[in-house]
Amino acid sequence: MPQGHSLPAVQSLGPPGGPRGASPAREPRWGEAALLGRSLPPAATLQRAGTKGQEPSQERGASLGGSAAGAASAGLCRPVPLCLRAAEGGRALRNPRRPQGAAPAGSLPPGPKGRSRCPRGQRRERCRHHLPTRAAAVRPRGGARSRRRGGAGAGPPRALRHGPRAAPVAAMMLRRLPRAPAPPPLPRSLPQPAAAAARSVATAVPLAHVEVEGRRDRPPLVLLHGLFGSHSNFQTVAKTLVRRGSGKVLTVDARNHGSSPHSPVMTYEAMSLDVQHLLSRLGITKCILVGHSMGGKTAMTLALQQPDLVERLISVDIGPGSTAPVSEFSAYISAMKEVKVPVGLSRSAARQLADDQLQPVVKLPQLRQFLLTNLVEVEGRYVWRVNLEAISRHLADIMNFPIFHKPYPGPALFLGGSDSPYISSRDYPEIQRLFPKAEIQYIKGAGHIVHQDKFEEFITAVLNFLPQL
Repeated sequence: MPQGHSLPAVQSLGPPGGPRGASPAREPRWGEAALLGRSLPPAATLQRAGTKGQEPSQERGASLGGSAAGAASAGLCRPVPLCLRAAEGGRALRNPRRPQGAAPAGSLPPGPKGRSRCPRGQRRERCRHHLPTRAAAVRPRGGARSRRRGGAGAGPPRALRHGPRAAPVAAMMLRRLPRAPAPPPLPRSLPQPAAAAARSVATAVPLAHVEVEGRRDRPPLVLLHGLFGSHSNFQTVAKTLVRRGSGKVLTVDARNHGSSPHSPVMTYEAMSLDVQHLLSRLGITKCILVGHSMGGKTAMTLALQQPDLVERLISVDIGPGSTAPVSEFSAYISAMKEVKVPVGLSRSAARQLADDQLQPVVKLPQLRQFLLTNLVEVEGRYVWRVNLEAISRHLADIMNFPIFHKPYPGPALFLGGSDSPYISSRDYPEIQRLFPKAEIQYIKGAGHIVHQDKFEEFITAVLNFLPQL
């Protein structure tokens, strides 16, 4: 650190609700401190905030339960014996087995609406009026004329209405009702979505990296860059951390970035596997992960998958959630694909021409310069060294985050920029669920690239979070 330079003090903020019995704390203004520490809200507040999104599913479950209860009350779940005596106009239907006008032996006088009960002790097969509920449900209502003519409301045939075989015939009628076609037998290997299939066949690639030797009595640090970055983004950070007493620092190129190999798969599971193989190849059994943006999500994935490999975790300006609403990388990729640089231009002329072509889409000059670090000359032609096709195909995976249920038990620091939207209060519940020992700090005046916007404050925050010997 230069002589005479004093760093701003760190101010820690309590939970949003403040201590019990105290008035709620106000939201701090970013002019009050250069480095702000923000702790997570209490668990009760997070639970209350998380229940709001469950109301639609609860209401939907209630409506489904009501439908099931209505189906059960309709009596269609099991045949309940019910003795029906169909009547129309006060006259019973004809029975071909007895003369018209003769009353059946042992029958009771008709009750209301033509219904009567079977005589006690009479066998079910001998009750000509006995029909199961399903047969009654199949029988449509209609007038006398429609029954005689066999029209749409004619109802079931006589064999179904009368006789000792009424119940078996009714069951046969129900079996003949149209049914949905049976689904085809499931294959032994079901087809998987593209992302799931890619995860299942992902293999590790050998990552390009640079080592900066540090103290041997301290754990090594592994720095992971963000989307469209490379290990050079953290070179100055690595040298400064070692000079101020940290352990060995590794800066790594992610797959499809920098000098690392290209691969059609670009998921966080695959990138985490790359880092695991790198640590195994170098004989590192425990490290401190520092990841920015995409690298932060890779670091979180590795910590949640293999917590024994990660002593501490620092995620720079990214949380374990979706970043699609604040991302414009899809437009950046399209603009980069449209860049045309003629052969034979000098490096400076080629970069200037590419900068002019990116300007209509990428408005910020600093961001254009960051993207142009990927424009390299290969055999006289200028190409992008990042794998734009793989990144474009997996952009949804990069903007989202895998689903995990078991939290990471170690210490974690989420270090964001006060002028960046990538870590907001919406991320606090998920951060606390997956990283219960997490701290959240914001650096005043920093944007998304925190280590570039506020270098000294970033170095101080990282050194303060490292384990003290």
